[in-house]
Amino acid sequence: MIFLYPQDETAFDTNGIGSLSDAVSCVVTEERNSTFELEMKYPVTGRHYADIQFRSIIYAKPNPFDGFQPFRVYRITRPLNGLVTISAWHISYDLNGIPIRPFHTYSIDATLTALRTNAAISNIFTFSTDKPDAMYGEIETDAPYSCRNILGGMEGSVLQTYRGEFKFDKFNVALLTSRGDDNGVVLRYGKNLVQLEQDEDYSGLYTGVAPYWKGEDESAYLSSTIVWVPGQFGFERILSLDLSESFDEKPTQAQLQAAAESYIESNSIGVPTASITIDYAMDATIESVRLCDTVSCIYTALGVQATAKCVKTVYDVLLKRYKSITLGSIRSNLADTYAAQTQNLTRRIRNIEADYTTTGEAREIATEEITEGTAIVQRANAIIATALEEYVKTSDYETFRSSVITNLSVMAGEITANFESTTTSINTLSGNTQQEFASIYSFIRLLATITDQHGTVTQEGGIVIGESTSDIKLKLENDVLYFFTGDEKLVTSANAIAWFASNQLYVNNTTIQNLTLGTSGAYLDARIVGSGDNRCVLWSGRLS
Repeated sequence: MIFLYPQDETAFDTNGIGSLSDAVSCVVTEERNSTFELEMKYPVTGRHYADIQFRSIIYAKPNPFDGFQPFRVYRITRPLNGLVTISAWHISYDLNGIPIRPFHTYSIDATLTALRTNAAISNIFTFSTDKPDAMYGEIETDAPYSCRNILGGMEGSVLQTYRGEFKFDKFNVALLTSRGDDNGVVLRYGKNLVQLEQDEDYSGLYTGVAPYWKGEDESAYLSSTIVWVPGQFGFERILSLDLSESFDEKPTQAQLQAAAESYIESNSIGVPTASITIDYAMDATIESVRLCDTVSCIYTALGVQATAKCVKTVYDVLLKRYKSITLGSIRSNLADTYAAQTQNLTRRIRNIEADYTTTGEAREIATEEITEGTAIVQRANAIIATALEEYVKTSDYETFRSSVITNLSVMAGEITANFESTTTSINTLSGNTQQEFASIYSFIRLLATITDQHGTVTQEGGIVIGESTSDIKLKLENDVLYFFTGDEKLVTSANAIAWFASNQLYVNNTTIQNLTLGTSGAYLDARIVGSGDNRCVLWSGRLS
């Protein structure tokens, strides 16, 4: 059964526009982490021919096991012999039209959350995984890329960083460690295996590994040098195995040995990579295979026994059975290597950060990495400059911690200066340093411009000089210099004694006792005489 729905349907709890029972053929093709499309041939005389429009939704089963899935129409060909060919892709392709604002995350949970919260338009899709929420893996985007591209269509994508297999179910996208299973399905020559061709690649085959670890000032390797791969090969080919990222400190001989053995087992470096092309007869055994399942192939005449993964299925919706499935060899790929490197690098950075905030010993590491204790970090909305001055030796850090951090944040419309000590033990300096900081803050204040929810300015940004209790203070704003008294958040001509603006000096309520003009010694004295409407200014003095 196939159903037709309007383009805005999301519930699929009715029969929609109706059943497309007049369809001549309907096939769904799905590939591992790739294509998921439907193609249907429908007669122009069919009941709902006129209802099938661009962006309409066709609701059909994609394989013998999963529930119905929505497919959005993106192409309708011209009639051929009274039939039109309708192409539709899975509803998850709508993610191509949802841009995600730039984000920077370090775990899979944070990344999947960002795909929803950073969507530039409405996004009803949900994202899930069976991987640990805190699984490390850094993803950073610098432009509003489409959500589907970020999932698996670009360098540094979710798929490349965290690995796995996608399963698309209506409006949910799940990244699974392994979508399929090994259910013991066997293709055997003479039964359901018609033909087999095997291509073996020995380029990645090694007979042993020479593991080593290298730190900043020391290194380690096995006294026996080599850990051999089990088996008889008739030749020797050794892989130099760098395990520097596997240990945060110098490993023991036993740890190096165990890590090397684990690498050999996990990567099967003693087995050639096999590419198998097979031809099989569709039967009940094959029909039980799902996308991403693992299948065993046995061809006794060639001495071949290998495994292959189901990487593509083509399902006939009308006949309710597979038209074909494609089996491919399981190979390591660039995404595997990239993910491992990313996780190792992220773990090392996080370890340095953790050590730097808890032990003085790690400061020497951080100093080299961060260039003499001074860092400038440029972000999308701010420049943060941090200067660290150390007053005691690193070895004394635990007993007498007196580092002083000055943090200057420059953001849009705001400059903030913070003076802080790393711990309260700085008070052992008789409180003098803390008192000096308090004095600095009481005399110099950097104010940000603040507006309320209605857009009204409640604090005008600027630099204020003078204690808050002073009769006269100075405030420098964007284009005005005030001498004022009273409230320093909003200084105006009303509470200003005098101010400079637009190359003009303005003075409020001030007596001019003596006014000198030029540099020749000329002067004028001014006083007010008279009363009421008869007041005037009387000037006297020497003008030459």
